[in-house]
Amino acid sequence: MHSITLRQMALLFVTGLLTCSIAQAQIQKPDRPIEDFEFRKNTALVYSVDPKTNGINEVFLKEPNVEHQLYKLKEDCYRCEYYLGSVEGTLKIKDSKIVNSRSSVFTINTMENLMPGTDFLPGPEYAPGSRFSLAGIKTTVLANQKGSFVLKAN
Repeated sequence: MHSITLRQMALLFVTGLLTCSIAQAQIQKPDRPIEDFEFRKNTALVYSVDPKTNGINEVFLKEPNVEHQLYKLKEDCYRCEYYLGSVEGTLKIKDSKIVNSRSSVFTINTMENLMPGTDFLPGPEYAPGSRFSLAGIKTTVLANQKGSFVLKAN
């Protein structure tokens, strides 16, 4: 039988502590979540519209179970209306919210409210060529017609 010396035991103890601290450092999440870049030819989205201001507050990736997604979204903004739409181009995503997009074309289906009853009417002041803030993304209006509101990110 081998006997372990005090020095060998101390070395084993220190090695074990270092191994545990390295493993713990690898398990911890980063302080700031990493933003994802996503490119898709045509991505389905959900647009949050505040009926008081008629502005688009946020833009979300459409989830497979849209009824469940609507339930979650209504917890954050009960008075908001949610419309289906899409985007073509490059997206910068954080926590399923669109936070930036370059040269992408956004289409809001103004008659596809997830809670039927009202339609989104941007108004005649948003004629093609006018500027519009889409949830903090600077855009230019390409088309404003019955059924669709089309914007291009600047």
